[in-house]
Amino acid sequence: MSKIKTINYLLEFSEKVKKQKKKIVLCHGNFDLIHLGHINHFKEAKKLGDYLIVSITSDKNIKKGIDRPFFKQRQRLEFLSHLAIIDFVYLDDNITASNLISKLKPDFYVKGNDYRKFINKKNTNLYIEKKQVEKFGGKFVLTNE
Repeated sequence: MSKIKTINYLLEFSEKVKKQKKKIVLCHGNFDLIHLGHINHFKEAKKLGDYLIVSITSDKNIKKGIDRPFFKQRQRLEFLSHLAIIDFVYLDDNITASNLISKLKPDFYVKGNDYRKFINKKNTNLYIEKKQVEKFGGKFVLTNE
């Protein structure tokens, strides 16, 4: 069974497991050129809850430079789906994770330590995502990775 899921699947799954008092953790990013820091980030995130969902930004919304992403969205999804620590992966076709957060309402939204400098900068994607998860009773967490 593939770990790559649609939004409808994730919403149904989320509703079901939340009734069982299970916790959902969401990590979102490009995850192009996966490295040990990403793996450690996922391990720390998974400790917060029962299910780890990793969403990736679609190719068309990545603006990190010429010829980026290095690995196309299908490759990134496939790679992440083979990591045992991750329960589900999702392709987010939006510039930020705000839309996904508002629908999924994760218990935890987790980013890496390199985002610390953006936490309180209003009108940044991270600030908006943080406020979105808190609006629905979730917690924003930074790992040390």
